Amino acid sequence: RWYIYNGFKEPQFKKFLKGLLRQADTGITDVDLTELPPATPEQIAKDPDLSRLLPGHALIRQYGDDYYVFTAERGTIRVQRLTTMHGDVSFTLSKESAGTIKLFKLGFLLYSYKNMPGSKLLLLDEFDGLFHPFLTKVLLKSLLNNHMGGQFIAALHNTMLLSHDIW
Repeated sequence: RWYIYNGFKEPQFKKFLKGLLRQADTGITDVDLTELPPATPEQIAKDPDLSRLLPGHALIRQYGDDYYVFTAERGTIRVQRLTTMHGDVSFTLSKESAGTIKLFKLGFLLYSYKNMPGSKLLLLDEFDGLFHPFLTKVLLKSLLNNHMGGQFIAALHNTMLLSHDIW
């Protein structure tokens, strides 16, 4: 999950993710990492990976539907949580709908698929689950129009999406 942390350092990734969320009409206007208090010795003792965290590296943990980023800096372990913005109001990812959470997680894969050169294969099971059929159609068209090449296989349950007219 290192790509999540690195993705937020890339302006192009955030632009892609915000565009994807806007296209899906989620109401999310921004996504970011929100600073939390540093990790306590008790937290570090519970997670041996935190005690081995090297300066300049990041550890991503998912608790429920929320993502946390841990980084070692100046002798402390910095903690950040992924948050979404709806105008002036921020939410943790776990407060979003199941479809939005799925789209958010899928955003990392789609960005990598659409921007990584070379041969690649993306397998998507239950791709249309939790999505409106229109959104699924838009996402599928986006995958087909990939200038970097690659193939994808998606398992779909909506028979309306099996038509040749969709493309």
